[in-house]
Amino acid sequence: MSDVNIFTSFSQEENRFTNGLFSILSLTRIEHPEFVSDFFSDLLGIRTATPLNRFRVLSEVVGHVDADIRSADTCMLFETKIVSVALRTDQIDRHLEKLRAQSEPHKYLVLLTPDDAQSNYISRCRRSAPDMIRHLAWKDVLAYLERFAELRPERTLSQLIRHFLETIRDTVIRQDMAGIIATISFGDHSEVYPIVYLDGIRQGIRKCWRTPKEYKQLSGTRRKLLLYDPKVKAITVVVEISEVRRTDEHPKYSWSNDFADGTLQVLAIPVSRDIIQSVPGLETFGKGRSPFRKITHEQFVQLRIENVLGMQVE
Repeated sequence: MSDVNIFTSFSQEENRFTNGLFSILSLTRIEHPEFVSDFFSDLLGIRTATPLNRFRVLSEVVGHVDADIRSADTCMLFETKIVSVALRTDQIDRHLEKLRAQSEPHKYLVLLTPDDAQSNYISRCRRSAPDMIRHLAWKDVLAYLERFAELRPERTLSQLIRHFLETIRDTVIRQDMAGIIATISFGDHSEVYPIVYLDGIRQGIRKCWRTPKEYKQLSGTRRKLLLYDPKVKAITVVVEISEVRRTDEHPKYSWSNDFADGTLQVLAIPVSRDIIQSVPGLETFGKGRSPFRKITHEQFVQLRIENVLGMQVE
């Protein structure tokens, strides 16, 4: 049984993506009956004793999950997000309450989001019921479907999958936030000084970065803080932030961005402002007064930072 229809229209973009994914999964059963069970087994570690034969994208009612997939012995409810750090604990708790009321012996709540599965953020979202809550990253869905389509390039289904994957890349992957470029403010007011700050980072004296405002979207998400040095006009440091805390240790710099262990990189070759401004969407970087600029994963790749990270790991 399948209640999904690839041509169904939804007002919310998240529901359109959910409907597209589960319509494709439903269609794969025609040519490859084992694909759906392999998909959930390989990506989520969920293996059902009976075939998953009900695919349903639910109507847009507040408090409802986005999709419902079942077999005779398994129920999977899905909450879908197409931007990171968008899950709410109260929403998850409501879904768990609904899930526990289902009759199937095996029950799971799947969080389908762009977030990093290893992030503290996702760990916190799963904390209330780690055995029942599973996380599925859009990038893993993309890679899995891409491999399937590549093995069958001439099939109509493969062409349909490619069209869907391109939409995922454009809307979910490329536009999702990778981190923040923060311009360093030097002087007595910040107690950060040229050259000296790099020595402190290299020597392990500085294990966090203070900011005047809260970069909430960096906390526990494995997103990156890129430090832009206005004296050398280049990005000099890249680090993932484990937690953002209000410390009030400094009158004007109340927030502490703690460095995640093993992620700190002092670039052997700083990324110049010319390179930054050559990236689409960052053409005006450094020309205004904004102390920070959000960047997408696509922009991070185009900064070519990966070319120099391995040259000097501090």
